[in-house]
This record gives sequence, structure tokens and C-alpha cells, in this order.
Amino acid sequence: PAEFGNDKTVIMALEEGQIIDIEALRKKEPMETAGRIVRMMRKYNASKVVIDSIGIGAGIRSRLSELGVNVQGINVGMRSDDPENYKNLKAEIWMYSQEMFRENLISLPDNDELIEDLAACKYFVTSRGQVSIEKKDDVKKRLGRSPDMGDCFVLGVYALKGMEKSEF
Repeated sequence: PAEFGNDKTVIMALEEGQIIDIEALRKKEPMETAGRIVRMMRKYNASKVVIDSIGIGAGIRSRLSELGVNVQGINVGMRSDDPENYKNLKAEIWMYSQEMFRENLISLPDNDELIEDLAACKYFVTSRGQVSIEKKDDVKKRLGRSPDMGDCFVLGVYALKGMEKSEF
């Protein structure tokens, strides 16, 4: 979520590994963002919301939880579940999405911005053998904007982890 500046808040609905709806917002108050998430949930009878819980996302997550929404906050800076292979949760999330693409379990709509966002984020391997994703500021410099759609998509895909294909 983004409240100020040029970054976007992106709300995305996924079904069976495909994006079925996207809403991109700029400069919206956190409670309006929460309301828009609730509206999209109702529209698609969604069972779960995943939100970047860094910054204002934490407040939006709290409000959705207060409303009884099944919401999972993700802080990409946290430790990975597999620290031997991933520097942090961000790296694990991005590489999980890559794996899902390779297995043809997810697909993308014809959306140039989303495709650019996903292609722009580079990874490297540290001297400890961990995969790390480059800093968002570096991606912003290259793209000329924040990769908000790509970030939203990989968080949504990560929420599918542990679910059977029939469940998503």
C-alpha cells in the first residue's frame, strides 16, 4: 500500500493462479484502501487477503482483521523460512513465483506494466549461497517507477503456497 508520493496501491484478485481483477490507486487514505479491498473481496467472494504489512499496510491489515477478514500480513524483510537458500522472505517470495511460472501453475494477463515489473527485478547469489533480490530503489531507478504491480502479484502468488491447485 502507498498513501503518498508516486507509488501505487495495487489491489489484485487471483483465481486459479490467474489475475481476474486489478485496481491501482494513488494517494488514498488507508481506510479507503481497506474499504476497496473489502469491496473486491465481496465481488469475488474471496476467502483470503494478503497485504504487505510494512508501513501503512500494517494499519490496513489491522483494520481488515478487526472487520473479521481472513488477512495475512507479510513483511518481506523478515527472515526466510529457508534461510540457507534465501537471504530474506522477499527473495523466497520472488523465487517461489518463478517456480510457479516454470510449473505452469500461474499465468499473466496482457498487462505491460505488470510484465515490466516482474522482469525488472533482478536477483543475485550471495557468498553464502543465498538468493537475494535487489533493492527496490535500484529497480525504481531503472524503471522510473516503483514495481508495485509486480510486488502485489508475487505476494498473492506466495499466498498460494501450501494450497492444492484446486483451492486456488
